[in-house]
Amino acid sequence: VYDNTLVVTGSSFKKANFKSAAAEVPSMEKTKEAGLALGKKLAAKDLKAVFVLGCGLEINGSALIEGIRDVVGANVVITGGLAG
Repeated sequence: VYDNTLVVTGSSFKKANFKSAAAEVPSMEKTKEAGLALGKKLAAKDLKAVFVLGCGLEINGSALIEGIRDVVGANVVITGGLAG
């Protein structure tokens, strides 16, 4: 951990379509259901990747990804992070 630092990430896409989606997680136990809902909102034949951001204090990250993956399939890259 470093104080007074900044991390910047840049991405370049030759050809891409972007779509955003959000889901409420009412409780830790409902995290997978939120993932399933997100997966349904994002599912598409040409979906290649999903970038997920969330509050890490009230979300089971593994269950969230499992829910998304159950809908979009194993060939879609899922990345992102949870804030602590």
